Amino acid sequence: GVSESNGARRVLADPPGRVLMKRQQGFTLVEMMVAVTVMLLLALSGMPTLGTFVGNVRLRVGSEGMLDGLAVARNEAIRRNTTVLYRYSGPEWFVVLPGTNGAPDTTLVHRAAAANTALILTPAAGEVAFSGSGRTFPAGTSLGIQFANPVAGACRVNGGEVTCLRIELPASGEPRLCDPAAAADTPKAC
Repeated sequence: GVSESNGARRVLADPPGRVLMKRQQGFTLVEMMVAVTVMLLLALSGMPTLGTFVGNVRLRVGSEGMLDGLAVARNEAIRRNTTVLYRYSGPEWFVVLPGTNGAPDTTLVHRAAAANTALILTPAAGEVAFSGSGRTFPAGTSLGIQFANPVAGACRVNGGEVTCLRIELPASGEPRLCDPAAAADTPKAC
């Protein structure tokens, strides 16, 4: 403690001569380093899970983008009551109105592949035509596009952790996104 006498302040001393000090508040450097080390170890243990999550998100975004493109092509064919083409090369796609009487094709919509994508499509490139009724053309044409992301890891269907997806386009012309590893009795199964 501190006592005041004659306007002066002086530190009270312990009988053996030790000075009494106020207790310090806060963390010591050692305590702070231990806390930082524990947080770093926790963050590193979650990295594989984060990589799988990011890989799954990229797969879903890429496949849903292509699914949207197929829907746009089908809707344009119905709206215009004419044949419209959907062309893709990797994750890049085009909705095209074929030229008539030797005229060049007209690109209606184009989506470039994302710069950071690592998607692998099987088949890697293709084209499908939609008739004015929204069905695939020529009649009976169907398409299946498999999406994988080898950077993120192996697909669940092959024993890995990544949820690889597939677009199925039956002759009816209504595209759908499915999971090849899903149980057969679930709506998301292929």
